Amino acid sequence: MEKVIHEIDANGFRYISQIPEFKEGLPFGILNKVITDVGGTFAALNCDCNYIIVTPTIDLVQSILADKNVKHKVFGVYGGILYTDFRDYIFSNSVHKIAVTYDSLPKVRKWLDRNKFESSKYKVLVDEYHLLLEDMEFRSDAISGLMNNIQHFEHYTFMSATPISESFLPTIMESLPYTTIKWDKVVQLQPKRVKAYNVYQTTVLLIKEFQAGMMLPYDESEDTVKVEQLFIFLNSVKGIKQVIDTADLSDDDVKVVCSKNVRNTEILGDISISKVTDPNAPINFFTKKGFQGCNLFSNNGLVVVVSDGHKKHTLIDVSTTLHQIAGRLRANNEYDNILKNHIWHFYSTTKLFRTDAEFIYEMGKIAKETETLTKMYHSGTAEEKALILKKMDIEDLLCYYDKDSDKYIYSEDKARYMEYNHNLVNHIYSSGLQIRSAYADAGFMTEEDEYYRDDEGIILKKIATTGFKELLQQYIALRKDGTNDDIILRYELENPIFKQAVDQLGESGIKTCKWMESKIAERVFATSPETIILITNEFHKQVGNDVFISKANAKKLLQSIYEKYEIKGVRPTLSVLSKSKWYITTDVKKRVDGKDTNGIILKAIRSSHSLINRMKKK
Repeated sequence: MEKVIHEIDANGFRYISQIPEFKEGLPFGILNKVITDVGGTFAALNCDCNYIIVTPTIDLVQSILADKNVKHKVFGVYGGILYTDFRDYIFSNSVHKIAVTYDSLPKVRKWLDRNKFESSKYKVLVDEYHLLLEDMEFRSDAISGLMNNIQHFEHYTFMSATPISESFLPTIMESLPYTTIKWDKVVQLQPKRVKAYNVYQTTVLLIKEFQAGMMLPYDESEDTVKVEQLFIFLNSVKGIKQVIDTADLSDDDVKVVCSKNVRNTEILGDISISKVTDPNAPINFFTKKGFQGCNLFSNNGLVVVVSDGHKKHTLIDVSTTLHQIAGRLRANNEYDNILKNHIWHFYSTTKLFRTDAEFIYEMGKIAKETETLTKMYHSGTAEEKALILKKMDIEDLLCYYDKDSDKYIYSEDKARYMEYNHNLVNHIYSSGLQIRSAYADAGFMTEEDEYYRDDEGIILKKIATTGFKELLQQYIALRKDGTNDDIILRYELENPIFKQAVDQLGESGIKTCKWMESKIAERVFATSPETIILITNEFHKQVGNDVFISKANAKKLLQSIYEKYEIKGVRPTLSVLSKSKWYITTDVKKRVDGKDTNGIILKAIRSSHSLINRMKKK
């Protein structure tokens, strides 16, 4: 694909919506807006065309809804939004502006077509499209569904200020027209790279310096100003808590923006979880929830990014995420950050997690596993398909599940993500030299790394982390108490295995698994009604109806069935057959080769297909 197909001259303009070529919306294909905070989404929302704005998170949908400067009424669609409310909106508004999450685009398409609004004629904006690659690890199904549905629309735009490298682009984007905007003044960021042995100690030192009165130059004349706020981006709640405790900060000193779930709440303890829109504190922490398109405002704030080379989830892509973080502090009539050209990056390096040769071998292995499991699903019975849907974790496979076709489909985009992630972890953060090279490739002005003193005698406080065992124990205690239904439901929504474990195994069975999540998951799966159906059906299919089989041979057959379906966590015993309500198991003694032989007969009393259908309806 030719890198630049069309260049738009934006000299004299501050926002995209002011550019004459964009009066009727954004161009088809890929739009590189070059810099953040130029109102790309605003341009789509304020033109007079019907538009669907696709965002990665509910928070971003809600931030669009909260924008009072949009002249058209906007409707948000994500999980829990009612069809009737959507229908009322489209019939009561002549121009439609619909903000959706990745998962909800197929739903909006169907709702529009159901009401005779031709969905293919709506323009679509996929905002912050670089996140399609960065989020592939944990949202592959939603992203794959989005990429399949996007081609239904006649006009769509993938927009970002930090385009994905061509070598990692999702396949459908490779041949799209490419538009870039030429602004008359683009500020060149000059990040301060700080290499540290321990980034958490370094962050504590920075906070102490900040509390003592940190002065920084803010213009070319080298005049200095006191830093009044810190905005620290660290994608680890445990790391944030460790820094807060070590620096002896209180809830009044900090604002922490992260996912508000039970585990994070437990980790943070007496530190509150805030919304992005809550007032700033002197020291503000953000996990990746705060990286993704949120708008922050300050007149005097230093942005700091923390990357721990030993924790992959804290590493940021210099070419995309660092630019995005730098642009989170917006400018408007009220706010214009005096330190907007400053961004500090604390990082530590790591040894290779795996070599290139190991990565290539692992990718070949994953591709083969993907092919085997998809073939198994496509040729399976209804019972086997139902079990595979429940059991198969496809996050580590190169495929996604398409509900409409009921198929697992190979995903080239997931393969590209794995290559991207391997490069990030095993090359860019492998040494300071590689980090400097990445900065240069990303177009940043580069200087030599600085080093913070790590020998200040700071001992990081250990936090009482809340793990799987502690959360499950709390859930069991709540179930016993029986008076906190809302809290119990919250635990169950965030950890679906909790209810299954207690219902199927009981507390004694959980203790037998030593509270280990992997062992509990294996036993829950092994004892589930669906698994018992699968085992009994397979046994019945191989032995036959009302046919004698010795107990010794029956045990061997069960063992082979458990191995075939990788059922772990329990020993194969004949008692599993008697647990099925769809078969009768009878103990029988019979003369075989002149000897009395103990055996069983399995007899079907009704079709198990009806049970599968009933379970699907629940």
